[in-house]
Amino acid sequence: MVTPEGKRKAVAHLVESYGVSERRACKAIGCCRMTIRYRTIRADDAALRQRMRAIAEVRRRFGYRRLHVLLKREGIWSTTPNDCWSVDFVSDQLTDGRRFRILTVVDECTRECLALVADTSLSGSRVARELDWASPCRTPSSKTSTAGYGMNC
Repeated sequence: MVTPEGKRKAVAHLVESYGVSERRACKAIGCCRMTIRYRTIRADDAALRQRMRAIAEVRRRFGYRRLHVLLKREGIWSTTPNDCWSVDFVSDQLTDGRRFRILTVVDECTRECLALVADTSLSGSRVARELDWASPCRTPSSKTSTAGYGMNC
C-alpha cells in the first residue's frame, strides 16, 4: 500500500466489507483522509505523452531538456508569453503564531514571477486589484488556479 491509489482501494474495501466509516478506515490504515478524497485536476495530455515517447524511442540519448526543446519546435509546448498565468496562494505562520498568505502570479511559459503579495489578510477585492496591477500592458488568454480554497479564475 505504498501508492495513494492502493490506499484508496484499501479504505474502500474496509468501508464496503466491514461497514466502518471512512474516518475509521483511514485511521486503521494510517493514511490521511485528504489522500482518499483527492481527485486529480490535471488535464488529459495523452497526445503530449505519446509524442514524447515517440521522440524518446527514436532519440534514445536525448534527455528531458532536449525533448522539451524538440516539443517547443513542433509547437506542442506553449511558447508564447502571457498565454497562461498561474495564480495561487502560499500560506505560512510566523513565530508568534500569526498566519500570513502570499499571492503568487506566474507566467507559465517564461516562468516569470509577475506578482508576489504578502499580507495577513488578502480579500477578494485586494486580489483583483493586484491582478489588475500585474497586467497593466499585458493580458493572459487564460488563468489557472489550484482547486483548493484559494480562488477560481
